Amino acid sequence: YNELTRGMSTLRVVGTGPGAESRAVSDPNEDVFPFRASWITGDRLIYTSDGKIRTRSTAGGSARDVPFEATVTLDRRNYRKATQDLDIEGQFPVRGIVSPAVSPDGISVAFSALGDLWVMSLGESPERITDDPWVEVDPAWSPDGRSLVFASDREGEVDLWLRDMGTGAERRITEGGGMAPAWSPDGRQIAFIGGSEGEVLYEGGLRVLNMSTGEARTVRSGLNNPGRPTWSPDGSQIGVSAHWRYSTRFREGVNRVLLIPIPRTAAED
Repeated sequence: YNELTRGMSTLRVVGTGPGAESRAVSDPNEDVFPFRASWITGDRLIYTSDGKIRTRSTAGGSARDVPFEATVTLDRRNYRKATQDLDIEGQFPVRGIVSPAVSPDGISVAFSALGDLWVMSLGESPERITDDPWVEVDPAWSPDGRSLVFASDREGEVDLWLRDMGTGAERRITEGGGMAPAWSPDGRQIAFIGGSEGEVLYEGGLRVLNMSTGEARTVRSGLNNPGRPTWSPDGSQIGVSAHWRYSTRFREGVNRVLLIPIPRTAAED
């Protein structure tokens, strides 16, 4: 069977008798593709690893590569490539409206479209609240409805920004990367997806920003393609989805929902 630990897959065997212990039969640095191995004799397996088909004895020794190649004929039909008129003028319906967020009072919706932020009171026309060359996405209302946090690349990388909905004043509140913000129920913290040094956002971790001190801490690192975090009603846990890859060599895997406890710090008490 395959044992998957933090993206690394190991081929293991275990006896069926009482007290039988599991042991690894693949090499420590071997990248085993985490699909089912097959028995070809009573003590020899066939499986895939490092992009190759291999056989291995459960008694020990090195794996043997099985030569394999295949010729594939691709029948590609001719088609006419679509042309795009980039100089067309006129008004057209907006497409790509994303990240809608309903205000706490249920009256307004903030969303991202055309790279900017918009707010629309229900039954009225939307109002554009940012209009600049940068991208603004992922709006989230504070619990009291007075502030809107969002992600933008205004300073060269995607970070979180805070907008005072009364005055329109905006300020950057993270450094080093941040997106997909979510306010804690009491409004004292913001959970977000952020990368540590050397990490890109889609391979970053779950971080929590203390709004009083401005300090951010990592509560779970090494997440792959994490989704937007969600707080539990009492603020003690955060739920987030992440892609759990079967192997470091391949992107195949499954999404898992993680429930992460958030211990309080001295600054929050």
